[in-house]
Amino acid sequence: SKFADLFIVLIVVLLLPELSVCFTDVLYPSLQSFDPDETFLYKTIHHLFQLLLTIVLMVILSKKMNLQQWGFNLKNLSQSLKIIGIFLVIFGGITYVMLSNKTSFEFDYPLTTKNTLGIQFFQYLLSGLGEEPLFRGFIMVFLAKQWRKVFTIFKIELPLTIIIATV
Repeated sequence: SKFADLFIVLIVVLLLPELSVCFTDVLYPSLQSFDPDETFLYKTIHHLFQLLLTIVLMVILSKKMNLQQWGFNLKNLSQSLKIIGIFLVIFGGITYVMLSNKTSFEFDYPLTTKNTLGIQFFQYLLSGLGEEPLFRGFIMVFLAKQWRKVFTIFKIELPLTIIIATV
């Protein structure tokens, strides 16, 4: 039923991040020396585990290795990589200018090259990559089979699954 699917989605969305924390807590101490200021590595490992667990769940639910139905594809890989590269150059440049102009930002960690690049890698690439497949892709695709209601707001069609995923 619809509400059983909603319950399953809720359990998965609550459970997978917690499992990722458990796996991260096991792995992180052996790698902690790479990030002595505890700036980026824990979050990076957590998001990688969350992504991996989400993909494993999607493969299990697909009954075959077809992740395209969950929104993964490599159709425009070169174009996607160009967009990512442009994004990284622009935001990396903005960050560099802001930091080099001694702006009034305060950080909880020393501004070393490793810390700056590590946190940028996490924020610009991994935070979305580790969260969107679970919090958008999984929820919307899993619920889309039964939750087909579409709202029209200012001539824009908005499926109920998008609203649920957003909430």
